[in-house]
Amino acid sequence: MLAGVLSLCIHFGFVIGALLMPLYGGQPVGEGIIEPEVLKVPLNVLFFGFMFFIQSTVIVFLLKK
Repeated sequence: MLAGVLSLCIHFGFVIGALLMPLYGGQPVGEGIIEPEVLKVPLNVLFFGFMFFIQSTVIVFLLKK
């Protein structure tokens, strides 16, 4: 359970950083690197957002039990 919560913290930090990118002019990848996009969303942002959702759901179900 502790490992799952710590991993969730890492994903949560990435999600917050990705949401705030327009405020500080950040980019999802390094300069000059072509990032694949799905529906105008960078692939790594989509992947980490999906992983955050899955881990959050699993932890909620574990805590309900």
